[in-house]
Amino acid sequence: MQINLLPVGILAVIFVLIIFFAKTGVKHSSFVSVKIASKTVNAEVADTIPKQIKGLMGVKYLPEDQGMLFVFDHPAVYRFWMLNTSIPLDMIWIDSNKTIVYIQQNAQPCFVLNCVSYNPDALAQYVLEVNGNYTAKNNISVGDKVEFSLS
Repeated sequence: MQINLLPVGILAVIFVLIIFFAKTGVKHSSFVSVKIASKTVNAEVADTIPKQIKGLMGVKYLPEDQGMLFVFDHPAVYRFWMLNTSIPLDMIWIDSNKTIVYIQQNAQPCFVLNCVSYNPDALAQYVLEVNGNYTAKNNISVGDKVEFSLS
């Protein structure tokens, strides 16, 4: 009797990849203070692909002074969507000179695969996600300078 080891091998490879990404992709979270106008947001840094994929998925409550800062290696047109995100968010695209180039206000949660995607017409290197309507409440607009330091 001959046993086909191919399915067992495939499962073993998948298992190893899951463990690898769990160990390398889930690092301790780092935070950075992001200042816009007179407001400061304590933002979790999403600087790896696993952190960027997860984003704020599943977050049911976000304190008003918290958010997530997506950090990319180079400026580009980065698309975002709200798949499995439970709360409305403002998305703030920031260029490499730390100037706001686009704001998507009050993007709504989405729980289906064909969610609306959002992106600016300008290049950005960072995207800050905060609570929905945060930018309107705090008079934050395109052209505002943003201050933060990544170490």
